[in-house]
Amino acid sequence: MESEWAAVWVAAGSLLVAVVAIVAAGLSAWYARGQRDEARKARELLVQERDARAAAPWVLLHFQNDAFALTNTWMHPLFEVRIRAHGVPFVGDIAWPRIDPSATETFLIPELEVVRKVNVEVWWSDVPGAEQRRWMTVLPARVR
Repeated sequence: MESEWAAVWVAAGSLLVAVVAIVAAGLSAWYARGQRDEARKARELLVQERDARAAAPWVLLHFQNDAFALTNTWMHPLFEVRIRAHGVPFVGDIAWPRIDPSATETFLIPELEVVRKVNVEVWWSDVPGAEQRRWMTVLPARVR
């Protein structure tokens, strides 16, 4: 009889260990799922931020006559901004040390009969002294 009780106690102990293991495994799976969901959210935020950074922060429009307007559409200032108009003689780099969010800077590009399409490069950095980024576009048509 004693051996039967010992077997019952061993079986009960084994059952208790198995129940504790199942509960621990369930809690572990629940925690891992939460970590996975948080990692997915963090990845989505990083992708959104990367995509936002990849998009050019600029809008370039004709202003009036030979003047054009460059607007910073981002929510933070941009630094060491410079523009180069290719194929336009006598116009070197046009530069500003900083353009604030939603600010617009105007500049002149003279109209030339021989130049039909002017490629424009805009260079900037997100923080002073950082690596320069580049955006290329075509100078917009002058509105008469």
